[in-house]
This record gives sequence, structure tokens and C-alpha cells, in this order.
Amino acid sequence: MAPHGSLDPMAIPGLPYLPARARLALIDRLYAAARPSDPQVLDRFINAYLLLAHRGFAQVPWLSPRRRALAQSTLRAVELMNNLFRTNWRQQMAGPETWWRRFLETFRAAGQARLLAIRRPLFQQRGPTTVLGAATTTLLHSAANPFAWEPELQPHLERLLGLLGEEALLFPAASPSAYVESGAGRFLFDANRGQPPVAPEILATSHIEEAEPNWWILDTNRVLGRLADLRRNLALSAPADRVPDVVLGIPEPSRSILIRRLEQFLTSRQRGPRIHSSGQAHLVSGLEQTVRHVFARRWRVTNDMTTLDTNVRLQSEMRTRSLNPSEPLAWQIRDRHSDGIGLRGPVPAGPPIVGRVAGIMELGDNRTQVGDGLRPGIIRWQRIQPDSGENDVGIDLFSERPMDCWCRIVHGPGATLREYPALFLEDKAGEEASLLLPPGLFRTGVPVTLRTDDREWPAEFLRILEMGVHFEHVAIRVKSQG
Repeated sequence: MAPHGSLDPMAIPGLPYLPARARLALIDRLYAAARPSDPQVLDRFINAYLLLAHRGFAQVPWLSPRRRALAQSTLRAVELMNNLFRTNWRQQMAGPETWWRRFLETFRAAGQARLLAIRRPLFQQRGPTTVLGAATTTLLHSAANPFAWEPELQPHLERLLGLLGEEALLFPAASPSAYVESGAGRFLFDANRGQPPVAPEILATSHIEEAEPNWWILDTNRVLGRLADLRRNLALSAPADRVPDVVLGIPEPSRSILIRRLEQFLTSRQRGPRIHSSGQAHLVSGLEQTVRHVFARRWRVTNDMTTLDTNVRLQSEMRTRSLNPSEPLAWQIRDRHSDGIGLRGPVPAGPPIVGRVAGIMELGDNRTQVGDGLRPGIIRWQRIQPDSGENDVGIDLFSERPMDCWCRIVHGPGATLREYPALFLEDKAGEEASLLLPPGLFRTGVPVTLRTDDREWPAEFLRILEMGVHFEHVAIRVKSQG
């Protein structure tokens, strides 16, 4: 049964000659028995369901008991497409344009055949119950920037979006221009093009050449309202019956990160145009790696490198016996905006780097450093193109000059004294100084001691500015000594 052996539903002898319900049951049984994960095999199952649905569109033009089987076949295909998208998104990989084209063609055909709202039978209730619900969940996930989530958050995000997908609305639009100024929470897509939904102002600035667009609006305002209710009920310790089990099952701090970040993605507007740029930069990812590079570059400039090896305390804390940190990778600069930069470079050998603290050092023509040294930032998203292997990242940069330091915290009487690597960001006009720390350290009002080399000074945690899986950004008050 070429090309995929017994897992190929398109190669079942006599499949086209079976009644529609029998074909659907046979494909369902084969899929349930195999549970394939290979994208090529999943693709064959999608084609089998779509072939059945396509023939049904011609054979069942109006209301008929067989329309439910037709809607079920379309729903199965959309669910498997969702699986393909999610598998790629978990690896920070973009789906091919052909996937989006097929997904939106299926959505458009189901709408024309009036199948979007036909429900799955009650005894088969699992996941979305309609084609519309399944399609909305994927569109909502795409609108929430699937490349901006750490692997640790992806499973929780998928379950949360499965809950919130029922709140999102999809409806057709005559023209995108009428919705550019319609407020936050709305995204546009053309069902005749193979592209995911985008914010209206992004679409308004692009050149549209499609002859006959089929505009649709994804409205997430009800989703935002539900997220606000969840955040409020959790903050007030509301009874469990007011918070869904899906949300209660997400551990902290992942739950708080998910809710706040999802609200930000669905409401935020563009922060200004991205300006095409060129050049090269060194990228250091990870908080401790960034601290090490700030320390090593400072020491190299102000001290004799031969004395670095004798400073046992600093060397042991940096977890290295090398005089220099590992050489950072060179990346190509793609674009800039008011407070960030876009880079393209090699795919890291380790886990995804999204959501990590980073350091950027721009290079000149002879690959020497230019500018004011290392600039700290946060890697906000990472997208890998599966065909070309290109790895794009977007980084928000801090304007403050970083200083490497160690943060000493006493967690309680008898507790072990520990020092954690940190980046100290100097205070600006009207803002407190702040620290980039490993996650899980913030406690309101906790006194700490900051140390750089042999200098120490006391400080106090004030409030948390941002919380991520790999870092905490904490406002502090530096106390005067003496």
C-alpha cells in the first residue's frame, strides 16, 4: 500500500466505492489504531478526509441526514491540520504556506457548504464540536504569536486556547480598511490567500494584489474579557467553581505568565515600523551567559587578564575555569524598531532560546565591536523556517547600561546563603533601578546584597516588572551605606 504502507488511508482498495458513512468509519478506525505522528502520514489522513468531504459537497447539496457525516469528515481534517500546526509551533517552526492555503480553502469550502456550525454527535464529544470551533482555535493560536512561547508553556497554552476558542468570533468583512481603527482585539485574514490572520494596521501597510479577496475578521474581545475575569478571580482567590479546571490545573507561575502575555498579544498594537537594516552582531543567550560576558569584557578592558585566573571566587561563581567565556555566534541584522532588533542566524543546537535574557554586541566591518558594548535584552520570539533552515529572532533591548553582579539572598533563619547571577540596570529619570534575575526569587520587601568584584551594597526588592520562564525583572531600591 504505497507510499506509506498500512498507514496510508488513500491506498485502501475500494475506498471510493464505499458509502460515505462507511468510508468515514473506516478512516476513523484506521487512525484510532495507528495514531500516527509522522507529518507525511498525517497529511495522507487529511487528504483522505478532505477527499470524502469534497465528494460530499457535490453529492449532498442541501439539508440531509448525510450532512452530519460530511461535517464530521471536514472536522476531522481540520483537527489533523491543527495537530500539524501545533507540532511545528512547539519547535518554533513556521508552517509551510501550503498548509495555510489548504487550511483556509477547507474553511472557505465548509462555509460555502454551510457546515461550519453542524455539531459533532454527543457521544463523540472531544475537543471542538464544530468545524468553526476547530478552525477558530487554530486562528486564535496564530493570532497569539505561536513563536513567542517557551516550550514549557506550549502545552498549557494549547489547553487554555481550547477553552477560550469558544469565546472568539469569526465573521466575514467587506473590506479591511473599515476595521483599521476598530480598536484592539481584532485580526484580519483573507480566506483566498495562504496566510495567517494579522492585525488590521499591519495589513493596511502592506501591498495587497489579490484580485478577489475573501476577508474575514477574528474578534477576540470576548476572549480578552474572559481572561480579565480569570485574572481577577484568581487574584481574589475566588471559589473553584468560578475558575475552570483547565486553568486551575496550570501551575504557578506559568498560569500568571500565560494570562498576562496572552492579553498583551491580543491587545497590543504595533510599536512603530520596522526599518530594514544590515550588519552583524554577536548574540549571547541566557542570563548567566550574559552575566559572564559582561564580566569578562569589563575585566578585559580594565584589568590585567593574568590576574583573572587568580581570582578564585569569581572564577568558581562563573562556573568556568576558562579565562574567556565561550565565543558568541555571529548573526545577521535584519531590521530595527524603536526599542528592539531583528536577527537571523544559525539554529541553536540546544533548546529554543525564546524567552531568555540575551546580550547583543554589534560588529563593524572587520568584525570588531562597535557602539557602547553589550546591550541586554529579552528574546521575544523565535521562528525557524523549515525549508531554508533560517532562524529569525526578535529581541527587545533595554536602554540602560548593564552591570554584572551577584545577588545574595537570605531566605530565612538557618537557610543556606546563596548568590545568584544578575544584571543590574541603572536607574533612569523617573524609574527605579532594576535587576534581571533567575526565576522564582522575588519576594516583596526582601532585603538583598548586591556584589560586583569586592564591592557590596544593600538593596531591597520593590515589585516585579516582568516575569518569564527563564528570568524575573525586578524593580529595586538601592540603600545608602553608612
